[in-house]
Amino acid sequence: MTARATIDDVARLAGVARSTVSRVCNGSGYVSPASRARVEDAVRVLGYRARAAARSLRTGADVRLGIVIDDPTDSFVAGAIRGAAEAAEASGVTLLLSIVGRDGALPEAVGDSDGCLVVLAAGGGAGCAPDTERAPVPLVVVASDDRSSDAARVVQRAAALGRDAAQGLIARLSGVG
Repeated sequence: MTARATIDDVARLAGVARSTVSRVCNGSGYVSPASRARVEDAVRVLGYRARAAARSLRTGADVRLGIVIDDPTDSFVAGAIRGAAEAAEASGVTLLLSIVGRDGALPEAVGDSDGCLVVLAAGGGAGCAPDTERAPVPLVVVASDDRSSDAARVVQRAAALGRDAAQGLIARLSGVG
């Protein structure tokens, strides 16, 4: 496995200062067209992506998306988690995973997130019908109604649902949606 490219790697390849790379990646401040092109080329060549943790330390803004699940062994739940994780990673969002308690109550950790996806397995979740009006954060419920025996199809569909639900919630939390 190769090491992940850093901002310093991009600056070296582009022949510019680290601050120039930062301005290009953040879309802030002036950068000459020639320097911008060199940085963008270096980003593409190296496959550079800014680290979410570094960005949140700099800006103080760390969006935390909770995922509450009822059955960690269910293929729909696993697929939805995968899709949500892809959306969170693409947006630089931190995921917090919790499992619904035996009493069906939402975990206290929901309050530690900025918004929460509740993912319920097919035939499950009867004990977890979250009260979205009383929840401490915005909730989106993703529930399976698919009783198909084709696990690959279920996981693929669930991943798309999880990704779409997470993207919508992330946009809402970020003030974009």
